[in-house]
Amino acid sequence: MWAQNSDHPYKFGFGTSLIDYNAEAESYFKDVIDTGDIEFGPAVSRYTFGGTLNKSFSLGAALSLNSIKVNAKTGNTSSSLFVDGEINLNYHLANDYILKESSCFAPYVFGAVGVNYLENEKPDVETIFPEGKLGIGTDIWVTPLFGFNLQSAYVRQFNEQGNDYAHHSIGLVIRFGKGADNDGDGIPNWEDACPDKAGIIQFKGCPDTDNDGITDAADACPNQAGLALFQGCPDSDSDGLADKDDSCPNEKGLVAFNGCPDSDSDGIMDKEDRCPQDKGTAAFKGCPDSDGDGIVDLDDNCKNEKGLSQFNGCPDGDGDGIMDKEDRCPKERGELALKGCPDSDGDGTADIDDRCPDKRGIKANGGCPVLDDVERKKIVEKINYAAKSIQFESGSDVIKASSYATLDNIVSIMTLYPTTAWSIEGHTDDQGDDKMNQELSDKRAAAVRKYFITKGVADTRLSSAGFGETTPIADNKTSAGRAQNRRVEIKLVEQK
Repeated sequence: MWAQNSDHPYKFGFGTSLIDYNAEAESYFKDVIDTGDIEFGPAVSRYTFGGTLNKSFSLGAALSLNSIKVNAKTGNTSSSLFVDGEINLNYHLANDYILKESSCFAPYVFGAVGVNYLENEKPDVETIFPEGKLGIGTDIWVTPLFGFNLQSAYVRQFNEQGNDYAHHSIGLVIRFGKGADNDGDGIPNWEDACPDKAGIIQFKGCPDTDNDGITDAADACPNQAGLALFQGCPDSDSDGLADKDDSCPNEKGLVAFNGCPDSDSDGIMDKEDRCPQDKGTAAFKGCPDSDGDGIVDLDDNCKNEKGLSQFNGCPDGDGDGIMDKEDRCPKERGELALKGCPDSDGDGTADIDDRCPDKRGIKANGGCPVLDDVERKKIVEKINYAAKSIQFESGSDVIKASSYATLDNIVSIMTLYPTTAWSIEGHTDDQGDDKMNQELSDKRAAAVRKYFITKGVADTRLSSAGFGETTPIADNKTSAGRAQNRRVEIKLVEQK
């Protein structure tokens, strides 16, 4: 900037004074053009010094030393010493309103007060007079530090004679010094919009602490880089709310919830939602109740089954006070001691475990009563009698269809006594090969066992074995005896 240079605010100049002591106010401009009365001083007869006050004003002082000739006003008959001193206030036209500060042409107008001295041969004539000046001038800068000065002023002397005159000058000017910069940001105070805070040229010396392109004075968040849309405040989660107004600045949310999210879109923001990922209702603080039992899924151990609060949402289908998931018999009302199962015969064994649910028995015997010897004997006699009627196809383990009724009768007896276990034995006569007879007896015993199992008798209650021709009960020499030896025997082996 050349017109008012902020880096070098002081100015020193020297040059030549041109005095027109015959100029009058009414003919001032005419006398400037008519140079006949202008008296040139020595080559260096004027010295100036000044300093910048602000963008538009500067203050200066000047001293001129001239020798002027006798003229009608003074009555002098020879050249006289002329001394002029002043203090001036200058208004610079080279500002943002008229000319740019960077202009090399720097015009100004000024006013000044001072005194002058004019040597006079007459002792009774005053020689020192106060004065006031109005004038115009310009600096023409060849470089930012060196240039020329042209100036012209009309001077009014405050004395009885009222002797006014014109004072012109031409000279060189040099800039120097450094402007005051309180905040040390390289921008002088007079040009610094924030002289007490270090700033940048872009903002005329005002700071932008967070470097977001918004000055601190206009920045609602001067220590956080932000957006102009939010007066310099950041929007970290890009949800359209500045962090300072966002209750959840790090989570993208909704304006309706001051920037907090509602992940499940149930109208309850996540931070107040017990179940932020499951759409629920306000009544349950954002949690769902899938089965409608009044217990939120989060606390419901059976969330897909309508249940009771006392069982944490699980049902008790049979109403026996035991929730279904812990009830061995969830469809039948039972006893707590039997884990929800009934005991029809009241023998302490749950029906589900009771081999004889309609007969009072003992737990050790699977809920069945223990057989006494008399009953035991009757059962064995019945089954042995029936077994004598079991017949097979000749030389085969295929049971004859005529024997099915007999076998079914035996099954019914075994079913009545579920705690009994039976051994099925196969026997042959001595006709044929011994080995073949052994294999045939094994197969026949196994065939009977298989038939019983298909009719519902537990396989664990049945065993089978063949004895071939080794245990005859009649004489194999007769056909009647051999017929008796070809037999199946069913024996009671134990009572469980």
